[in-house]
Amino acid sequence: MVNALSYNYRKAINASEHNIACVMILIIFITLYSFIFIKQSFFLYDHFSLTAFDLGIYDQATWLISHGYPAFVTVRGLHLMADHFTPIFYIIAPFYMIKDSPKTLLVIQTISISIGALPLYFLAYKHIKNDIIAVVLALISSICSASMEQYFRFPS
Repeated sequence: MVNALSYNYRKAINASEHNIACVMILIIFITLYSFIFIKQSFFLYDHFSLTAFDLGIYDQATWLISHGYPAFVTVRGLHLMADHFTPIFYIIAPFYMIKDSPKTLLVIQTISISIGALPLYFLAYKHIKNDIIAVVLALISSICSASMEQYFRFPS
């Protein structure tokens, strides 16, 4: 078993080892995936079709953090960190200074999920040594993702 810390990631991303066309196809699909799901999320949000209760909780918490207030969520009646330890919202909060909207959370979620296909590609290629199969596996994992649920939190 290979220790994850000892794996040479620079070697894994070495362009001479990978088929550039496969990597470019993957990047194109990542971009397309992001565009489609961001557009879908915005459509559902604009037409009051999102049923994600957590989106309201995290929108309020992120807005409060971005404006320097404690993240006391009135919907739950407790601090954001009292239920689940989610310090990632302190990293997301500066994006709310650009645009303070739940749409910001939807964009960040979709891009985060889609970019996850890159490490999956490199991991699949490491074990399979076939670019085409690695691209297919990375794309399948992206297509079968949690973007369909809109905004949610990972269970802790």
